[in-house]
Amino acid sequence: MLLSSVFAITSVCQFIINKANISPINLNTDKFITTGIYRFTRNPMYLSLVLALVAWFFWLGNLLAIFGIVLFVILINYLQIKPEEKVLEKIFGQDYLIYKKKVRRWI
Repeated sequence: MLLSSVFAITSVCQFIINKANISPINLNTDKFITTGIYRFTRNPMYLSLVLALVAWFFWLGNLLAIFGIVLFVILINYLQIKPEEKVLEKIFGQDYLIYKKKVRRWI
């Protein structure tokens, strides 16, 4: 959970420092962040949620909890991340494509 919290806090701080739109629903933005934690992962906020689910899995000690993690990753990839990436590609063009090649989606 500590690692999850570090990812969440550092990613939100980067948005605040850069005065960027943090809403995953309203993607109307004029900035995308490539500094701080975003040098290592394009989705540290979502990664923090996955890490929290992994901590939950270990706390429960139940193998069935793995299905929740897998389901979350599948759903967040297809319902949130891919649509976000399309919007960011449209807004930022080549700069975002270069960033995508340099930085992995998760880790």
